[in-house]
Amino acid sequence: VYMREGGLIYTPGAGDLPDFQFRGDSTNYILAENRAFTTLGTRLTFDKRLTKELKYKVGLDLNNVWGNENYSTTTTAGITGPAVNANFEGSNFGVFGQGTWNPLDWTGVDAGVRYDQQIQPNTPLQDQVSPRIKWNIYFDPINTAYLYYGRTFLTINIEGLHAIASSAPYSGVPTLPQRSSWYEAGYLHDFGFGLRMKADGYYEYSSPGIDDETLGNTAIDAEVNDQTVHVSGIELGLSFENPATPFPV
Repeated sequence: VYMREGGLIYTPGAGDLPDFQFRGDSTNYILAENRAFTTLGTRLTFDKRLTKELKYKVGLDLNNVWGNENYSTTTTAGITGPAVNANFEGSNFGVFGQGTWNPLDWTGVDAGVRYDQQIQPNTPLQDQVSPRIKWNIYFDPINTAYLYYGRTFLTINIEGLHAIASSAPYSGVPTLPQRSSWYEAGYLHDFGFGLRMKADGYYEYSSPGIDDETLGNTAIDAEVNDQTVHVSGIELGLSFENPATPFPV
């Protein structure tokens, strides 16, 4: 069981420019924010080995988020503008099952499926079933390769930001969770004296994707959707861990 308290207080400085507008209002305002939220949830997992070749794991994660966001505005002359004081509440839920099967000494398969859903203000329920599979090839005790594919469902921050964003002429569209497909191929080598190497290449396709955008000339970030996002890359990493010392690198 876990609980988290958080918040954000943004007070504009003397050099901040008034560039936030409400829908149908041509006046430029300086925006301030006072946000507080509470997250209460539970996480549970259970795993068991059925045979030497097969084991499985199941779990769930459920949390509820509630809080308040208070936005105030002023002009450069110090005149108070429109304000928004919004309570918000939402939840995240995920459940998964996965298994590892090693039918032969030289190969093994990790496979699983996860279901996620998010309930957030002013947005229909968002959910997805996400499968994943990883094929491991053990050439010998020091050389391993793998191929991986997985779907992901990245939830967004549950917040009352829609109350102020919907009043802006450039926004008002709710932000949806990011849905991605991830492809990866990798190779691992153990040099035998605590030094390990990993090389891999990956490609991610997201539709929609998620990016950050600021509200006006402020430090207040809002999550927004990109229609599609493509990410690709290669990685090479070295790690060293000597059992005789407590300082891995």
